[in-house]
Amino acid sequence: MINCMSSKLVDDYELLCPVGDEAVGELERRPVTAYEECSWGVAPGRAIVVSSAMDMPERLGLQNFLQVSFRNTSVIINTFSTFS
Repeated sequence: MINCMSSKLVDDYELLCPVGDEAVGELERRPVTAYEECSWGVAPGRAIVVSSAMDMPERLGLQNFLQVSFRNTSVIINTFSTFS
C-alpha cells in the first residue's frame, strides 16, 4: 500500500511507535514506511478511526455518511453493527 503513495504524501505523516515489546510507555516517531515494524497489536478490521483534530461538524458529517451508506448497503448483511 505504501508503494502506491506519493513520496510527498508519505513525508506529510509519521507513526508513533512503542519502544520495546510493550505498547505502554515510551514512544518514538518513525516514518510511515516503517509500518511493518511499528505494531500496537491486533485490532478488528471493521474499525474506522478518525482524527480527534477533525472539527465536530466534520466528524458528525462523516458519521452520518457512514450510517446512511450502511443502511443503503446492509439489506443483505445484517450482522454488522455501527457505532456500538
